[in-house]
Amino acid sequence: EIAQLPLASLTKIMSTIVALDLTSENTIIDIPSNNKFNNANDKYSLVPGKWRLGDLLKLTLVASSNGGINIISDKISSLQEFLGGERHFVELMNKKARVLGLNQTYFLNESGLDINDGLAGAYGSPLDTAILFDYAIKNYPNIFGATKYSSIIINSIDGDSLSVLNTNTTVSQIKDLVASKTGFTELANGNLAIALDINQKSRIIIVVLGSTQGDRFLDTEMLAKATLAYYSVI
Repeated sequence: EIAQLPLASLTKIMSTIVALDLTSENTIIDIPSNNKFNNANDKYSLVPGKWRLGDLLKLTLVASSNGGINIISDKISSLQEFLGGERHFVELMNKKARVLGLNQTYFLNESGLDINDGLAGAYGSPLDTAILFDYAIKNYPNIFGATKYSSIIINSIDGDSLSVLNTNTTVSQIKDLVASKTGFTELANGNLAIALDINQKSRIIIVVLGSTQGDRFLDTEMLAKATLAYYSVI
């Protein structure tokens, strides 16, 4: 039986895909000064102003911003005139999971934050998550490629800039890294997905679910080293 575990912020892989399925990277997202989506769980507050969707998605993935994906789903839902608002956005995430054959995966919100002490925001298996991450990188390499850097700077149309650090503090230490996404909640514990391009033909996706906040990096590093060692001798 395949394990079905809380995904935490790995959920944002799917929410990013759905956002880009619905509209262009160049769509303008207006963050109001009284932004209700600034989230206490986030390290960075969203700067009010007009931002390109692609830049906000990069921030959302690199900094694992819950407020970022919340306002993105809210604004896109308004632009698309979804009758169900953000609930419809989450329904599209589940529909996309079915289209991709992710039978162990389902979403209850767009961020992956725990809903309460016993219910996570999303559930899935390591295999499903690997398939999803591979799809995301192939279809949106510019957006997900930002997650291989230790930090990024994004600029608003109004001239403001925001610098954020990657929640994966080990990206600079991982050879052949293509993309990375962290996740952590009380229910999920420590999650991490990384993608490595061994050569032009071989991409390896490593997914760790249910580790600890610190050990997820060690677990993934161990698997990455073993993978690279295997490919060096075959």
